[in-house]
Amino acid sequence: MKDLLLGETGDVVIKDFDLAFTKTESEYVSQKLGFKLTLVKGEWFLDLSKGISYFKDIYKKNPDLKIVGDLFKKEIISISEIRKIPTFQLSLTVKRELLLNFSVSLQNGETLKYEEFI
Repeated sequence: MKDLLLGETGDVVIKDFDLAFTKTESEYVSQKLGFKLTLVKGEWFLDLSKGISYFKDIYKKNPDLKIVGDLFKKEIISISEIRKIPTFQLSLTVKRELLLNFSVSLQNGETLKYEEFI
């Protein structure tokens, strides 16, 4: 799959006066994962049901990590290029940050690992 390549700030990348596109499946999946895991439910005007319910289920005192983990897994596995999630670990740090460690197996056999702070 190809998609417009986004830079570190989320802006579309332009190279040599032309739009840049993702070159590999892993680059495409990584970019799509970044978008899906940061989209807040109700934020996208074209479909308010898309996204993760951060304000309802995550940004509260003592969130249920099982529910939170299920929300993230649902978004991760919804990407058609992802075959399975071999490892998934969710923890709350002392600073009350959510640490998400997981790996995904792609349809092409490649495995990608991620560590995200939410």
